[in-house]
Amino acid sequence: MARQLAHQVEDRDDAAGPRFEVLSAAITDDRDHRHVVDITVAQTLGGELASVSVSARQSDNVAVLLNPDSSGPVRWGVTAPGSTYKFRVLLTHNYVTPVNVVLDFDCTEANGERTWRRTLTATPKAFKSSWSRGFTFR
Repeated sequence: MARQLAHQVEDRDDAAGPRFEVLSAAITDDRDHRHVVDITVAQTLGGELASVSVSARQSDNVAVLLNPDSSGPVRWGVTAPGSTYKFRVLLTHNYVTPVNVVLDFDCTEANGERTWRRTLTATPKAFKSSWSRGFTFR
């Protein structure tokens, strides 16, 4: 009976936790002509969160989640349903399509002590250069 009650509490806590959704994901190149994936994510469900730490799993295609502030996970900060965040992931030089970018979210509740770990996979659209070469063919 105690075990069943514990599972019910775990299920209820999990259901109250955040949910995230990929709004867009595309392979492009940055100003250094490195191939990157630009990903926009939204929190779609759950309550307000005091913090969200996001990391990308390395693979044969994914090198690292680029963090403008420091190395390591990206700190999303305070978030709630409707909040969006843009991530940039550096691809390996020999990546193969299709690319699947797996993001892990470590979340802490704003008004409590509950924590959640969520995983989301982004499959970006095909490569599109964002830099003009400055010449045309006639």
